[in-house]
Amino acid sequence: MAVSEKYGLVFDPVKCTGCKDCEAACVSAHPDDIVQEPRIRINFNPAVNTYSATYCVQCNECAPSTVCPPDLISFDRVNLTWLLEEERCIACNACLPKCEYKAIFLDPTMGVETAYKCDMCVQAGGPKCVKSCPSQALAIRIEPVRKLKGSVTV
Repeated sequence: MAVSEKYGLVFDPVKCTGCKDCEAACVSAHPDDIVQEPRIRINFNPAVNTYSATYCVQCNECAPSTVCPPDLISFDRVNLTWLLEEERCIACNACLPKCEYKAIFLDPTMGVETAYKCDMCVQAGGPKCVKSCPSQALAIRIEPVRKLKGSVTV
């Protein structure tokens, strides 16, 4: 089965108010996960008086997936998104520097380091950050896939 499209997020800094409702919604969408931190981060830059967001943009070429030793980052054909199996992460940190958007985070809570990234809330019916944003600064995008590089699961 060929993959012809994938999901991603779009952030509009002009619309963002910095309320961080998206971060709270992200955490609440993952109640049973090892990591209880947001997979999207809202940042304020006082030099330009604007907000930015750090999140997985669901690249066509997922560089972190090519360096993960246990091969835990793969493209899910059903959910059309890159997923990371957090519960099996060995915390080798190889994926972190490979993500050009700095959207893979490492959580050392309770003495267990685990890499994690946006999973588009596949287990919760879609991105909760988008649904929770009162200013509509976040949106879902569906884009064509040019060529996927990395592991692909069915």
